[in-house]
Amino acid sequence: MDVLIQSLDSRQCIAEDHLRAMLKANEAVEVRERLDRLIDEDNKHAAWTATALQGSRAAKAEARGMYIDEYLRATNQYPSMEGVELDYFMAAWSATAKQKEIEQKASDNGMWPEQYIMAITQWPRCAMV
Repeated sequence: MDVLIQSLDSRQCIAEDHLRAMLKANEAVEVRERLDRLIDEDNKHAAWTATALQGSRAAKAEARGMYIDEYLRATNQYPSMEGVELDYFMAAWSATAKQKEIEQKASDNGMWPEQYIMAITQWPRCAMV
């Protein structure tokens, strides 16, 4: 009889665990859906703002008898890639400097760069220069 009661108790605990897991999963889905709705609203707002700005600039360009790209250049509003290109250059420069540093440290330890990287990433750390 005790075994039967224990079996029922364990089944009851399992059922309660499953219910808690299901409720937690449903809550996570609801949170994600709420977040998706907020993101959608934010995207709609950004689209409406961009559309209004584009319309405003087009009207101003037309009032001056210019094409939109001419107007944007004349008013120093033309989109530029200079900042992005600088970011790419700095990232490449930093990566090259890091690569040269690793190559030098590997050489100082009599290793190939790949061997040096493996040696410094293993636990416990090896005594490297």
